[in-house]
Amino acid sequence: MQAAIGREQSQALTETVVNDLRGLGVDALNFDLLYGLPFQTPQTLAATLEAALEMNPGRIALFGYAHVPWMSKRQSLIPTEALPKPQARLALFEQARLTLLGQGYVQIGIDHFARPDDALAQAFYDKRLKRSFQGYTDDRAPWLVGLGASAISTYPQGFAQNIPVTGKYAEQVDQGRPATWRGYHLSAADRLKADLVEQLMCYHAAVLSPAQKANVEIVNNMDRIAARFDEAVSWDGTTLTIDRWAHPLVRLIAVQLVTPEESTTAERTYSAAI
Repeated sequence: MQAAIGREQSQALTETVVNDLRGLGVDALNFDLLYGLPFQTPQTLAATLEAALEMNPGRIALFGYAHVPWMSKRQSLIPTEALPKPQARLALFEQARLTLLGQGYVQIGIDHFARPDDALAQAFYDKRLKRSFQGYTDDRAPWLVGLGASAISTYPQGFAQNIPVTGKYAEQVDQGRPATWRGYHLSAADRLKADLVEQLMCYHAAVLSPAQKANVEIVNNMDRIAARFDEAVSWDGTTLTIDRWAHPLVRLIAVQLVTPEESTTAERTYSAAI
């Protein structure tokens, strides 16, 4: 698997880094683990989870491998037949999720897990959880500065992404020029929608504020979501709640708040799920 994705890293090397960090007093460690990798099987995933849990990280982010060869040319070398099919991907995630829950981790949102005494779990319990391009966090600062090629920064005004090509990014930096490639300015309406999307992604429920209830577009979208996903959500005019079985569909539901034109894909996936 590691050879196929070009990310070879031995267990021994990982253990050395973990031990060195802890020896320097860094106790809060997060592991990023991937499911849906080429050539991955339930057996290899079980071995990965066992090795990771032996190192006892405070947090684990469980991300699905994204096969986008049109964006990453190296991925075009990966045979598509080596990739798990959608149902197999879902089964791999569920295998990992149940394993982590069985080891005492708390599930945070859609893809993060934390020890109960970790700050992320405490933020989850206290309703202080936030989600950014980097995943879930207990940091409520309105600024996230991205460093490096393709990194995305978040500001109160909107988003900015750095040049994705490493060479061009480095050239801009070396010459003292901005390395920003593109951005998006948030309107007041965008911020109202973003708040609801974040609530759904963090807690699978969203409560409309007075300002949001006064926004006709948002209320209409909520009504439409409730009608379209009637077997997966409940809606009382103020709070939209996603049923437990439908939590894996939260992205499809949340996107309806901002891009209703995605409804065809959402409906097709939702119909398959039920």
